[in-house]
Amino acid sequence: MINDDSLYRNTATAPLNIRTTIDSYQISISIIPNLVQSNKYSRHNHSLYEMHFFLSGEGTLYIENTIINIVPDSFILISPGVYHSFHPNHDLHRYSMQLTVNELEQAEASKHQQSHYELQSLFSNMGPYLYLETGIEPMLRIIEEICYESEMELKGADLQIQSLFVQLLVHMMRILSPSLPLCSTLPPPANTIDKDQGDIIDGFFDRYQEPLTINDLSELLYISDKQTNRILNKYYQTSFKQKQLDTRVQVALDLLQSTQLTISEIAEHVGYAPAYNFSKVFKQKMGITPKQYRKQITLHRI
Repeated sequence: MINDDSLYRNTATAPLNIRTTIDSYQISISIIPNLVQSNKYSRHNHSLYEMHFFLSGEGTLYIENTIINIVPDSFILISPGVYHSFHPNHDLHRYSMQLTVNELEQAEASKHQQSHYELQSLFSNMGPYLYLETGIEPMLRIIEEICYESEMELKGADLQIQSLFVQLLVHMMRILSPSLPLCSTLPPPANTIDKDQGDIIDGFFDRYQEPLTINDLSELLYISDKQTNRILNKYYQTSFKQKQLDTRVQVALDLLQSTQLTISEIAEHVGYAPAYNFSKVFKQKMGITPKQYRKQITLHRI
């Protein structure tokens, strides 16, 4: 059951933002048509579900211990908290999306009688990521229609965009869980953080080279240090210091895998000097030194 929640749009140069309620879940999505230029993007993660539909160009995606060769007309869905980085070989044109899923409070959810099994299956039945090179044409057509409706501002555009958005979710459900029995009981998807707060936190930890503190982040969020740590524990399952460390190590892993930079250069890039301090922290996290890790890298290439 779908109700008529708020659906809003920004200017043509800003993301297209859609918000609706399906069963007992509030879902928000931002759609951004953009260009990834031919330069490397450092490894990062987000607190939201992240989706990319690649229209043209080629590149490489490093995600966990896997390398994916990106080709046109392909699709990647990445779960929250999964570190990854894009390395375009040529300019990549894509639709980039961020999706939040939050279960309503019981009083609000009681208005919705239909089982929310299908929506549970969409997110509960996937691993860290899903990559597809075929079968994405229906989803791509829906996204193009959504962007067209938003740009043209036709009569009834809001209702049409909402309907198209639900169709997009249905296609994703069928791709992710085509054979699950309808009587299955699955855990609900984990609530995702408010997008504005998530953007601030994600952008903050992208500044991994700087000697930032939790107070710096709290000031950006206009909340106390205690509240900041509570948010990090709830939505990222980590503390401030641990997330800062994890981000630096993940960026270092990416550089060790994909570049010929020296250990000292990598250490400086991720905010550690001298290199000894970096190697010590890296070994505590990974169990081996950066030099040992580089020697034993064996990645599976798709």
